[in-house]
Amino acid sequence: MNKLFEKIGELIEKRPVKTLLFSVLLFIILFTGVSRIKMATGNETLVKDDNPVYQSNKEMEESFGGEAILVLFTDSTQGNLLSYENINKIWDVEQRLQYEENIFSIMSPASIVHQMTERQSFEIKKQILTISDGLVDVSEQLQELSNLAGGNTQLEMKLNEIAKGLEIFHNKSNMMVATIPGNQIELDQIIYDDQKAIRTIFKDVILDDQNCLMVVKLQGNLGDEEKKRIGKELISILQKEEFDNLSYIVSGKPILDASLQTEMKSNMMMMVVLAVMIMFIILAIVFKVRWRMLSLGVILLSVIATLGFMGILSVPITMVSMAVFPILIGLGIDYSIQFHNRYEEEKSVKNTMRQMGKAIAIAVFATVLGFISLYASPVPMIQDFGKMLTIGAGISFMGSIFLLMPILYLREKSKDIDKGIIKEITQEITKIKIEKVVENKTWLERMLKVFTKAVIKLSIPILIVVISLAALGFFVDKKVGVETDIETFMPQKMDALKDIKVIRTKVGSTDQIALYLKDTSILTKENIRWIQEKTKEIEENYKDVVVSVKSIDTLVGNLSVGQDLSQEDYIKQVDILPKQQVNMFLNEKQTEAVILLNIKHIPTKELQALTEKLAKNTMDTNMKVQITGKSVLDIEMVNGLTSGRVIMTLIGLILVFAALFLIYRNVVKAIIPILPVALIIGMSSGIMYLLGIQFTPITATLGALVLGMGTEMTVMLLERYLEERKLGKEKMESMIITVTMIGKAIIASGLTTVGGFSVLMTSRFTILRDFGFMTVINISLVLISTFVVLPPIIILLDPFMKGKKAN
Repeated sequence: MNKLFEKIGELIEKRPVKTLLFSVLLFIILFTGVSRIKMATGNETLVKDDNPVYQSNKEMEESFGGEAILVLFTDSTQGNLLSYENINKIWDVEQRLQYEENIFSIMSPASIVHQMTERQSFEIKKQILTISDGLVDVSEQLQELSNLAGGNTQLEMKLNEIAKGLEIFHNKSNMMVATIPGNQIELDQIIYDDQKAIRTIFKDVILDDQNCLMVVKLQGNLGDEEKKRIGKELISILQKEEFDNLSYIVSGKPILDASLQTEMKSNMMMMVVLAVMIMFIILAIVFKVRWRMLSLGVILLSVIATLGFMGILSVPITMVSMAVFPILIGLGIDYSIQFHNRYEEEKSVKNTMRQMGKAIAIAVFATVLGFISLYASPVPMIQDFGKMLTIGAGISFMGSIFLLMPILYLREKSKDIDKGIIKEITQEITKIKIEKVVENKTWLERMLKVFTKAVIKLSIPILIVVISLAALGFFVDKKVGVETDIETFMPQKMDALKDIKVIRTKVGSTDQIALYLKDTSILTKENIRWIQEKTKEIEENYKDVVVSVKSIDTLVGNLSVGQDLSQEDYIKQVDILPKQQVNMFLNEKQTEAVILLNIKHIPTKELQALTEKLAKNTMDTNMKVQITGKSVLDIEMVNGLTSGRVIMTLIGLILVFAALFLIYRNVVKAIIPILPVALIIGMSSGIMYLLGIQFTPITATLGALVLGMGTEMTVMLLERYLEERKLGKEKMESMIITVTMIGKAIIASGLTTVGGFSVLMTSRFTILRDFGFMTVINISLVLISTFVVLPPIIILLDPFMKGKKAN
């Protein structure tokens, strides 16, 4: 491997300009994918598309529509909510949306009034025909009487004319379209019953004297962009209508998701800018080399290229993966710092690549394997996070070689110094005894020398304390809670989140569980009875959680209050109901139906217990019953987190160990870089338990992330130690030289990584703040352990690292 990197170094020194131009061109090609990047917040980010719950929810949405946009109208004047003017304006909004093909249905007081006028129109037309037929009969009877009397009467002729006129009126009546009544009196007669109470058919949309609701149900399985477009269109129509007496709030999951995506974009930009500022300060203070900011420029280009590559691959940015950019800035800059630091020591690209190429490549490989373990998660947004980190680490590594190194070489070449002199200087520098170099060390390097001696003397006590703390952490790991309520992750001051909470307060619920029913015929006598009995049973047994239960029986019941209908009468009632309402609960073929449970916003554990009970209570039917819906998808995500978190970490440990074993062909060498990191993973769980921080979709990745990033530091230190041992130096001397020579670079890279993660603590997203806080602690512990825990481990296990002189 050393020869490979040596040849790369030779190539860069022979053709620095061509190498740089080719690399820049390749990066520019990747930049073009930035415009294709998309945000994603839908179901596909929570659960894999082959999950049974995802599949059933997708199938249900195809038949019964998807998410709903809710418009809450409020009348602060009292008594004006259901005015003729307001109902007409609400109806105008619906009419403007009627040609929108991706709207499944719209329900509001205006649409129900219209449905009732349509029904009345149908009955009027029917009665007109009846009257016409009756008049014809009367006319015929009068004709018989007049014939007996020997004459023809004027009344008979008049009746015949009226009958013909009514018949013509009936035949042409389809040309007339039912609409909202023309005055307040007729409107009130439709909305209120004889006791001046609002009719039961309006109870889902008229909440009280001051609030009513419009429910715009979208077609199922729409993409985020289409949902956002319809939401914007609806808001625009409402604004144009200029409601004088009503205020309104537009909310629902599609609106919340759209607002969330906007917030994610602005939040990412803020974090990236802040991360760059922090990197600048850290490099200025700690990394004392010429052109120290060059590494920052290289990593910024690498991050943009990573974003572009993800756009080309159609990998979306989610609430989890938006954290990847400050992470990559902090992580990727490590590689550039290490190469830059060694180049300042060697003054040769070839020597730098030969000495550092393998070490950094191994570190990157171990890091990538840690990230690859995220692919084992059943939660898609964690998988996408792993993809972005993996590709980002690879691009950052390539950038540090093919962008940074040619620029550094051209910087030296641009000086007016004879090439032969440069060669002589380079050779002399490589021959200088390391002891002389140590004599001229900075205050930081002198401090590291003294610190390393003290640490090695206290090896046993240090290891006992660290191992004990890690063991306690692993013990309490299962006691750390899991939080998956998406709303708790969002910026709590976000207007869209406040709006949905207002609507939830008024309506009682915005969360649903769906009982998805299938049979050859839903409207059999047995199935109808089961739906009726199960609805009552759920309403009685789950009063503390279930706000309301809606089904096709709810609609039939609104039309036949107190009636015990036969199967035939029941089907007739379904046939005369407005199709738009029926389609929300029963498909056209009558082979599928849904019972919708509107539930309170409850913790996921309680939600899981509820679905398990419902599953047991719905087994007493021949229909196929599937419990699905957005709330059930949240449960699947919880299960994915709790089961996948430990598996991800174990897979990461196995992959990194296997890779290091293949490289070193020595079990001890393969274990040494992993041991300090594994101990940190244990301590991390203990810290979360003590601080009351719960696992979220992103903190669940901590084990794999710490493994990937921490192994990079430990591998770098081990590689330099092995390099010194190959030169025949003693253990203590090799360790002191190792720590003093690369300590500055490791501290700089470690602090930049911590700086990158610290930016997350400033995020408006709670989920990122907790993650940022824990990763700052973890990476800080890894950095400390690299100088406190790793040297004692290496010294103790040195006798077992065979072949150190030959390798």
